[in-house]
Formats: sequence, C-alpha cells, structure tokens
Amino acid sequence: MDKETLARMFRDVFTVCTTLSEEVLARYAELEIAGQEPRRHLPKVGAHLDECPDCTRRYEELLALLRAERRGEVP
Repeated sequence: MDKETLARMFRDVFTVCTTLSEEVLARYAELEIAGQEPRRHLPKVGAHLDECPDCTRRYEELLALLRAERRGEVP
C-alpha cells in the first residue's frame, strides 16, 4: 500500500462529516419511517448518504433509535 493511500485512509478514519445536520438526518429518517420515500423528497440528502460513510452511519443509528422508540423500547 502506498503512502498516499495510507494517508487518505488515516484521514478518513479521523474525519467527521458535518454536511448534514442532525435535524436534516432526523427529517430524512422520519420520512423513511412514514413510508414517504425520503429520496424523492430530499434527493440531495440521499445522494450525500450514498457518498459519505460517516453520515450514513449517523443516519442508520438515528433510524434504529427512532424505530426502537416507536416500538416502545426507548424509555
């Protein structure tokens, strides 16, 4: 593995994307839970999630929390 690849991998591990706010991620998750096709309503958010593993991870965690809350599993 070359130095550039290692540097990029290291940078990616310690970089946190702030492009999408928690409010935007929550809106996207709420649309998905409601069956409202979030990509149709917020296509730029969907496109960003396709490209950003950090935001995707944050979104998936939020979605799981919201689903658990709906099932009454969150106090």
